[in-house]
Amino acid sequence: MLDFANPGSLLPGLRPAAWRGVTFWVIDASHTVGRRIHATLYPGLDLKTHDDVGPIDGPFRISGLVIGDDYVAKTKALEAVFRAPGSGTFMHPWLGPVDCVLLRPAEISFASDELRVARIECEFDPTGDDVLSGLPGIGGLFASLSGLLGAIGGVIGAAVGLVSSVLSVVPMALAIFSFGLGAISTVFSIVDRVIGAVAQAAILVPVARAVAGAFSRAIANGDRKVVASAVAQILGGYPAQLGAAFRPLPPAALGPSSEAPAVKSYVPDPRAGATIMFTIASQIAARASGSVSADIPGRAPVTATERLIYLAAETAFVAEGISLMAEIDFESRQDAAGWQGKAETALAGASSRAAGLAFDAPGVVAALWQALEETSGRLAIDMSEVIGRLQPVITIEPPRASAWLLAQHYAGDDPRQVVPMLHDVIRRNRLRHPAMLGAGPLEVLKPKGAP
Repeated sequence: MLDFANPGSLLPGLRPAAWRGVTFWVIDASHTVGRRIHATLYPGLDLKTHDDVGPIDGPFRISGLVIGDDYVAKTKALEAVFRAPGSGTFMHPWLGPVDCVLLRPAEISFASDELRVARIECEFDPTGDDVLSGLPGIGGLFASLSGLLGAIGGVIGAAVGLVSSVLSVVPMALAIFSFGLGAISTVFSIVDRVIGAVAQAAILVPVARAVAGAFSRAIANGDRKVVASAVAQILGGYPAQLGAAFRPLPPAALGPSSEAPAVKSYVPDPRAGATIMFTIASQIAARASGSVSADIPGRAPVTATERLIYLAAETAFVAEGISLMAEIDFESRQDAAGWQGKAETALAGASSRAAGLAFDAPGVVAALWQALEETSGRLAIDMSEVIGRLQPVITIEPPRASAWLLAQHYAGDDPRQVVPMLHDVIRRNRLRHPAMLGAGPLEVLKPKGAP
């Protein structure tokens, strides 16, 4: 059965894009870049002059698809934003957010042999305005890692400000203040349940106990504003304290003596850390939505203060998960794209919930929403650069040969890569014996320069 909820499984290589917040899938994207040159010809003379009238960036020519059971409704939403006047944000699948205008009318086509699919042809012209504050127009095609980490820091800072703001409201009733502190305690309980079931529990549980102790000491203070500031810092810094256990340590300047007995050391795993952070964030979001589940501690929120605190906690853990993604050594394009999808889903969910709570605390929620949107754009740009440097995983029909000959075929130009290639083929396809490739299709990480 075809999975129309996941277009990537139908047409591998599709990339998500959005115009004014309405998403669709991109097949091809191209744009023009260079200088605007005006050529002047003179009658009766074999002479031609060229005048340089400035740089040209764009336009973007996009060929895309709308896919799904609700493709007609999605197409109508696109029609509405195509008709909207003025400039808007185009989320380019490779270059990130760009402020553009629709240069000429978009074309939307349906076909009787392509049910549940609509084709989109459109052309956007950049205005030159900078959507991301750190990038000069579309000239900054690739965001640096420091830019992404800076945006993540902005999310955590906005989350801390949100908690401090909602708990320090002067006329707040004591019961509502207590509900807010109870929401933070529920977050701690969710974290305890998640980390207690992972392999790194021995390292993470002491961290959780220390944070819980600091929280208990903070709420003992009688001044609400002091308590609000203290617990906001504790909650905002909690994900980073847990994430530190999954970050690779820099090499020591002085190593152990050669005569010292070997000690089995703990190897940090950023993949595991990012997975834990995204799991915690999803469970906090489920609790904020009022989900009834025995696996999630706490009760459904009854006040706006609780929902805002859950939102701040969710975004803090999402931000730490994305920060740990920067430590992952991706092995293929599919691997990196899968992690990008997880991060984009988490950011989109948090951004949507922030928009829904904007009326409860407009100023601080708006700052958090803006930080989430900037992080989403930075992530798209940075991951596009990462994916472009990686090799793809290809699917082949198994030849009548051994895994060793298959590795020789793809990596034989570099003898140093043959054995690692052999081990990767065995591991990736779970082969019982290297001499028998089996009957099903095989996945192979294609080396650079391979046929």
